[in-house]
Formats: sequence, C-alpha cells, structure tokens
Amino acid sequence: MSQILDSVSLHDLTEDHLNSLILRQEHENDRKEYKRELRLSSAADKREFCKDVSAMANSLGGCIFFGVGESNGVAASLDGIEYSEVLGQQINQILTSGIVPRVQSISSFPVRLRSGKHVLVLSIGVDGHLHQVKYEDNRYYKRAGTITVPMDSSDIETFLTHLKRGERVEDIINDYYAALRDGRCFKKPESKALCTICIVPEIASYKLDLSNVQDNFSLRFQPIYASGRCSDVTGRSRFIFDGSRDERTARAVTEVTQHGEIKAYDSSLLASRRTKLPQGCVGCVPSVTYPDKIIAATHRYLNSLLELGVPPPFFLHTALLNVSGYFLWIQGQDSRILVEDDVLPETIHVIDETQFKSRDDAARILRPSLDFVWREFGFDCCHHYADAGDYRPKPW
Repeated sequence: MSQILDSVSLHDLTEDHLNSLILRQEHENDRKEYKRELRLSSAADKREFCKDVSAMANSLGGCIFFGVGESNGVAASLDGIEYSEVLGQQINQILTSGIVPRVQSISSFPVRLRSGKHVLVLSIGVDGHLHQVKYEDNRYYKRAGTITVPMDSSDIETFLTHLKRGERVEDIINDYYAALRDGRCFKKPESKALCTICIVPEIASYKLDLSNVQDNFSLRFQPIYASGRCSDVTGRSRFIFDGSRDERTARAVTEVTQHGEIKAYDSSLLASRRTKLPQGCVGCVPSVTYPDKIIAATHRYLNSLLELGVPPPFFLHTALLNVSGYFLWIQGQDSRILVEDDVLPETIHVIDETQFKSRDDAARILRPSLDFVWREFGFDCCHHYADAGDYRPKPW
C-alpha cells in the first residue's frame, strides 16, 4: 500500500499517518488510489464505485482513500468526506448487489480528521474469485497501473489459469509440510522446530536437467542456515543437506525439483542457544538471526532459479513448524509463548525479478510474512523495518 502505512494497522490510522502520504508525495499505483469525493447518488456513480472495487479484487488488492485529493496521481490534500453509519450501510448494500460474486475480503476504516470530516479507507483483498460488475454493465475489470480498465478474454483466461495454479501451489506447500511433520521426506528433520522456505514457479512446464548442474549449484542452494556439505540426486530432485550421507536425519535440507520448485527446511536456526529459558518455554526464535537468514536464503534461491532459466512469477511461502512452546527472543521484551504448532503466513506472489534483485528487495517482499510472525508472538510488527520500509535489523 505505502511504505509508511504498511507498518500500521488500518484500525490505528490517524490523520498524521494520512498526512505522511502528502509529505512524502506518495503516488497512486496498482494497489493504491486516491478519490477526493465519494459519489453514490446515481446508478452511474454506483457502477463506477463497483468498477474500482472489483478491479482491485481482480488484481493484487489494495486500498482506496476517499477524501484524499490528488494532483497528477500524487496525494495532495486531505479534503475529507461526510461519513456516517448510514453511509457505511449504503456502501455495504451497493457492494453486495453490484458485484458478483460478492467480494469476501473487504473492510472500511473511517479516519476522523480534525476538521470533523473523515477519510474513508477501503481495504480490498484478493479472495480467489473473479468479480463481475452488475450495475447495467456485466463486465469484469482490473487495475492497469493507476487506472481501472475492462478485462478482455485473454485477461479472464489468465486469471482463471493463475487461480487453478494457485490452488495447486497451496497443495504442493501443504503436502511438503505434512511430509516434514510425519517424517515422510528425504532425511528426516533432526529436531522438533523447523523454519521453512517454499518457492514454486507459476509456470509449471519448466524442466531442469538436475543430473548435470553448475559447479556452484550446492553453494547457491545451500540450506537456510546450516552448511550444505553433501548433495544427492533422484529422478526428480536434487538435495543439498547438512550431515553425512549415511545418516537418516539431517539438520537442514534444500530440495530443488525438476520443475524449479524449492523446498527448504532448517532446524539448526531454531536450536536454542540460551542457557536459561522462561518457565514453560522449550525454545526460542532468534529475532535477528531468523529474519536475516530467511531473507538471505530467499534472495539467493530466487536469483539462482533465474540463472537456471526459471523465470518469475513465483509463489513464495515461509513458515515456522512445530514451534509450540517457543517464544521470540528480543532482549528486554516479553513475547507470547506459542501454544500453536505452526506459524503459517500468507503465500506471497512474486511478480517479476525487480522484486528480488537485491537483498533489500527480498526483505521488502518478505515483510508481510515477518510482520505476521512478530504478531503471532505478541508484537505489532517486525521491529527491523524503518519507517520508510527499509530493512534495518536492530542488534539486541
């Protein structure tokens, strides 16, 4: 949404936060739109409103700020609108009757201004459905940069193909995690708690020749934290792992499949190095080392796939498995001891190579996952991101 607002819960937005959009001259983009007014009086107004909302839902999701004026696509003023519960109910009725199927992931947040007016922030998520506008229209829309445009037949076909692929990706990731929990995998995990990275190409037709790889292949795909001193290959995958070939378990394994999928787990990163743990706690997630290594490995894996000829888009997922009884170790600050077995953020869609060109780029795309982990342990967000959104790890 915005480098500043990404770190703030929409429920906690204030006028000062919104003013930052103007001070920093934040541009509209495919996930952020400014509207000085909210017009809903005529059928044409309602149709335009539903077009904007459905386009966000059919694309990458995002936010529409009603009451924020813009100049050439740049936030310019907080004009505000007159907001009431009656208007909120009207919006809900229009969206319910004007978009089919109904957008499942949508929330509105009225932010009161000192003038007495409000900026209404409409947050729209992607729910996996293709949404059609019904008000004298019956068309599908998408975001194209900063504007809303109709979808043509190829756009609709691409959406449906992506949707089916997304469902398959979730199955690939869930099957991998189930295999780790049950020990039905190459080199059973050595210890209880694991951190993972899964990367799955959106296009499933690529096939790598894993019998003849580059000399630095094992280095490029070494495990998340441990060294990858050994390598083994099957008909469908090459494994880089820490430990001996003769051992049945391993502290860490990275699997590269013939379709360019990366499945990596590491137990050594979560091995407790503290001599004294809080009562009722069995281990800790290191708040500096964990994000550092996840970011570094993700950056390395994505760029290595690119070098092998496997291009984006990619689906990216990170997780903490079997971490019941663990806490996030931040010096001088208490965190929740988890009772859940797993911490499972949302899957991230990596669209193009500019999103992982540098390590800082990789840190930005991983921020939603790291914020999710921090919130699971009782913090508001990952503490290693500056106000501008840059990753700046804090030594504790």
